[in-house]
Amino acid sequence: MALLGGKTLLGSGVLYTDRRDFYIKPNEVAELYPSVTPFYTFVSKLKTRGSGKDPLFKLFEHRGSWVDMEFYIRTAKDWNTGSYSNAAGSITVYMTTGGTEAVPFLQKGDIVEVRAASTSLRSLGSEASATTTVEKDAVIARLLVTVVQTSTTAGATLVTFANLSLTGNDTYNLVDGDPARVVTHADAEGSDGWNDELETAFGQCQIIKTPYKLTGTLANAKLRGYDDERARIRDDKLKEHKVKLNGMFLRGYMSGASTSSRSTAPTNITEPTSTEEAYGNEIRTSWGIIPLIETYGTANLQKFSRQWASYDVDAFITDMEARSKYFNQDMEEFGFAGSKVLAELSKSGPNSFLARSGGSLALGSWQMTKLGFQVRTLTHPFGVTHIAWDPSLRGAPYNNMLAIVSPDDVERVVYRNTVLQTAIQDNDVDGIKDQYFSDEGLGCTLIERHALWKFN
Repeated sequence: MALLGGKTLLGSGVLYTDRRDFYIKPNEVAELYPSVTPFYTFVSKLKTRGSGKDPLFKLFEHRGSWVDMEFYIRTAKDWNTGSYSNAAGSITVYMTTGGTEAVPFLQKGDIVEVRAASTSLRSLGSEASATTTVEKDAVIARLLVTVVQTSTTAGATLVTFANLSLTGNDTYNLVDGDPARVVTHADAEGSDGWNDELETAFGQCQIIKTPYKLTGTLANAKLRGYDDERARIRDDKLKEHKVKLNGMFLRGYMSGASTSSRSTAPTNITEPTSTEEAYGNEIRTSWGIIPLIETYGTANLQKFSRQWASYDVDAFITDMEARSKYFNQDMEEFGFAGSKVLAELSKSGPNSFLARSGGSLALGSWQMTKLGFQVRTLTHPFGVTHIAWDPSLRGAPYNNMLAIVSPDDVERVVYRNTVLQTAIQDNDVDGIKDQYFSDEGLGCTLIERHALWKFN
């Protein structure tokens, strides 16, 4: 009996389940996330060094007092009291308005300008009964420092000034909160000198382990996709390990650290109740750049909380101008952004950042850096900021954050090198257990030169 038709390529049975080969490229696999660790890559390629003999490390910092020799008047001064002409007046001063910090840089011979803290009526020293409206930030006195000593008032600096006069012998009276700044120095030969000291900042290395295991049978099998399953898992777990490192460098918190001073040694933490740490072994944790700025940064200088609904190029340039006091040349920085930040900076609708900015500030196109990740460059009056999208900044609130980092002031500090520890399974196990091991942390100095924007 003759067949009515030939054999067909069936969609069922043995031909479908066992004999048909649907794989165009049986040894190639599309990976969802080929690379997700730009911040860790950035820090590692900038500078990597060993922590020395201990996983807890210290870094030296120096803040030249000459960068911004501004301070604030605390003691109100009526120059008409006593003999005002070239009169000596002892005045308490602080580093911040309303603060308690002594002024470390003042010395005999400094010439100081005092400005009005606000627009107000002020009396001239020569005419106590006469008042004049003085505008905010107008220079109201020029004074010569003749004596500097420590006050009995909470460690303040007590300064004796000689009135150098503003116009003739006229100097406006001073009030609590008036800002002052050293502008120059005039002194006799052989006068006393002054020096300062270095500061220190603690950091710490953290142990990160990423283990994986598979049976001996599976380790020896030849498969489609990736023919070597152990090699596939090893590669995948390396990416996971880097994600953990990237997360630590971005978002890690050094437990036990002082929230007021980085020069104070942290108290290490333990977890004696867990199974693996039943003997109370120390657990060390490292700083990440975001918690570092959140902990030690100053609002509106390193920490910026802003609203997308009103933020525009003018506000951004104002923020960058505030930061510029800590730089003596054009800034070239790297920013690491969450997805929402990049989206908001790129939108062009009528209520977008670009629209509010009149299109005057825009991100450049994506370009690959020599550090191995892509950035878009934002050019502004104070320099350039290369912005990378860091997928580790996923989910609220991190997707709406932008961390900007000065490349001169961050580094990777390694106590023990990252290694792949192989065959660490028990001797009687028919299987393989390997793990990636790291013991390292973020080295970061001069918080003033980094910044964090939080948007909502």
